[in-house]
Amino acid sequence: MTERWHFTFGQTHTHSYNGVTLDKDSVLEVIGSCDETRAMMFHLFGPKWSMQYKADGHDLKYFPRGVVAIIDATT
Repeated sequence: MTERWHFTFGQTHTHSYNGVTLDKDSVLEVIGSCDETRAMMFHLFGPKWSMQYKADGHDLKYFPRGVVAIIDATT
C-alpha cells in the first residue's frame, strides 16, 4: 500500500539531496510502503537518519524548516 512517510535526521546527520539540505530542522517525505521507504532511506543515506513517522498527524513544530523534499520510492 502506498503511504506518505516522514523521516527525520539526527543532530549530526546533515545531507544534501538534489541540492536541498536535510538536517535536524527538516523533514523528508517519502511516498511508498513502509518497507519501500525504509529501503530508499538506507540506499540514499545509509544508517545516517533518525526516525520514521507516518505523515498523517505528525506534529512538525520541532522541525522549523518543515518538509523540504519529497521522494517517490515506488518508481
